[in-house]
Amino acid sequence: MKLFPPSPVCWICGDLHIGNFGSYKGDSLLAYFDLNDFDESILAPVGWDIVRVITSIPVTFHELKITNKEAIKSCELFLKKYSQTLADGNPRYIETSTATGIVKGLLNSVERRSDKNY
Repeated sequence: MKLFPPSPVCWICGDLHIGNFGSYKGDSLLAYFDLNDFDESILAPVGWDIVRVITSIPVTFHELKITNKEAIKSCELFLKKYSQTLADGNPRYIETSTATGIVKGLLNSVERRSDKNY
C-alpha cells in the first residue's frame, strides 16, 4: 500500500512546516524571508515536504485560534503558489521592498539589526 502518490525526487527540507520559515540576514547582510532549517534535508520525493507543510498549516492556525476556513484557504493558496513557482521554473525572492504584512515586518526588523547580531 502506497501512502503517497509518486513525486519527483529532489533535495527537500525534510522538516518543512510553518515554524521553519523566517527572516534572517545572509552573509551579504541583506534581509531574507525563506526556509531557515535544513538539518534534516534529504534526497526524497518532493511530496513529503508538501504533505508536511500542508499539515502544519491547520495545526498552527488552530493554536493561533484562526478559523478552519482560513486554514483551508491558506492550504489552497500555498499549493497554488507552490505549483505556479515550480511551473515557472524561476525561484522567487521576497524582498523588503515587495513584501507585505507580517513578512514585511519581519524583514524590517532583521534589517535594523546591527551586523554583529545577524
